[in-house]
Amino acid sequence: MMKKWFYTYNHKRPYVKRLLVIGVVIGLVAASGLALLLLSPSSTPALFTYQTDLDTEGYFYYGSPAMDDQHVYIGTSVKWHHMADGASQIPDSFQLICLDKSDGHLVWRHDLGRAEVQNGPMLLNGKVIISVGYYNASNYHTNATVMAFNASSGQPLWETQVVASVPTNYSIDGGPWDQQANAAFLFQGLATDGSETLLVGGDKLRSLHPDNGSLLWETDLGDNINFIVMDGQSAYACSRGHIYKVYVDNGSRDWDLQYQNGSQWHIGFQCVVLPDHSVLVGLSGYLWRLNSDGSLNWSFDTGGLDIRAQPAVDSLGNIYVGTKANEQSVFFKIDSEGQEVWRVNVGADMYSSPVLGDDGKVYVGSENGPDVRCGIHVFDVDTGDLLQKFDTEADLIWFSPIISDGILYVGDMRGVFYAFSVSSSEMDPNAMWPCRDNGPMRQAKTS
Repeated sequence: MMKKWFYTYNHKRPYVKRLLVIGVVIGLVAASGLALLLLSPSSTPALFTYQTDLDTEGYFYYGSPAMDDQHVYIGTSVKWHHMADGASQIPDSFQLICLDKSDGHLVWRHDLGRAEVQNGPMLLNGKVIISVGYYNASNYHTNATVMAFNASSGQPLWETQVVASVPTNYSIDGGPWDQQANAAFLFQGLATDGSETLLVGGDKLRSLHPDNGSLLWETDLGDNINFIVMDGQSAYACSRGHIYKVYVDNGSRDWDLQYQNGSQWHIGFQCVVLPDHSVLVGLSGYLWRLNSDGSLNWSFDTGGLDIRAQPAVDSLGNIYVGTKANEQSVFFKIDSEGQEVWRVNVGADMYSSPVLGDDGKVYVGSENGPDVRCGIHVFDVDTGDLLQKFDTEADLIWFSPIISDGILYVGDMRGVFYAFSVSSSEMDPNAMWPCRDNGPMRQAKTS
């Protein structure tokens, strides 16, 4: 009996050794995986969220939130220009929403009907200002207006039509996508200096009286103005093919520049004006820095990666911006002379503009990618190391984050508005341009 037991044990001993080896390997793999999990940035849950109803209210696509001491203001929209017909995706009533910034409870909201908020809200003299585009029954954009609301109560104050007619004589099979592809209408830029000036784009550049929305002046630049920033007495109005510098008091043109390099045309998106009155413009494949007279200072070649976001710029003039190139998408740090400092392959489109915190970090949103989940990526500004990640349920497109009182706010395409606790108490106060439109009130003013 003893002999048989001994034989049986020795006969099976190689299998026992194999099992022991497999067990050790599994243990090492598990331990290394745990170590990687502990060392790698992981998603941090939100402090609170606010959820819209996708079918009836829309979601967060354009712009950025605006913020005062107590409240955060957001508008809903949809990705209309990627729809074939969009019949089931246009909500019953878009929303302008005011939340308490500390805990996210609803303070007020206003039903906008079929009027989509096409830029982030802006605050001006106790008013919330938005630009909207109206849909008709066939889901084409037909006209656009600017609306003002009492910031405390949400009471409507005035509404001014700024685009009276948008061509819809394209193939109905193409729907809103065909409308945009033929350059009929994108969206109208909106800018304020926070005190007395309100500019709006569209088929013309206009200045409205902030108290009642009456027209002060209008300038036909021969282009659809999609984005505007202000610089004291000057404004920079961007179309897809040009940038125009105009005087704020009367709309007269100082200079304009085509996005052209020899025979090569570029598509432009958003711009930033710096304290020396130079201008950064993001293009298809390039970042340009223009002198105050509109001449080209330098051109940074992204290697074919589109820059659709508005860059952030720190106190030394270093520029932080993401690109759109699907899984090849890169986040750049570029110095003030147009030289690359570092790059990070994020692997997902970054339409969302970054925000610089006062903690030495830069925060930027992205879409989903093949190997990366959508959300907020947090990088060290000196090294480009990924320090933290905040996952979201859906893509972050044009909607860009802002930071206030240690909380980062951002909204996604599933209608979830997030508040994440971050190590930055505020946006970098020394930065030349810390976030989209330069501040939580979204006042694009540098002086």
